Amino acid sequence: MAMWDTSHGVRQMVDQAFQQARIAPRLAMNTNSMVVLAQYVRSGMGITLLPAFAVAHDLELGTLVARPVDNPLFQRSQAHMVTRVGRQQPKACILLLRHLQRWMQAFRDPGSVSDQPTPLP
Repeated sequence: MAMWDTSHGVRQMVDQAFQQARIAPRLAMNTNSMVVLAQYVRSGMGITLLPAFAVAHDLELGTLVARPVDNPLFQRSQAHMVTRVGRQQPKACILLLRHLQRWMQAFRDPGSVSDQPTPLP
């Protein structure tokens, strides 16, 4: 299994989930690169934990498969855009956020049963 470096938030969440399940994973590699993690899996060397959007093209082609992680820690995870209070966002930033909301499941409201994105503030 290949994983994020131990300083990465996702890795800390994964380590906590393994610890709660009393499972000791055998890690072959640590990295800070999503590209390296995806390539590790593409090469057939093992598995990793990534958001589906990171390998969306591979999933469409059927060269990789994504399985959901059935653990409450992963169901509660969220991503946020962080900015200085009062800063007006450039148009490009707003357009990017709208794109992310439409196309990336990882950035949708985890409590929503609708397929509609969470509205921008």
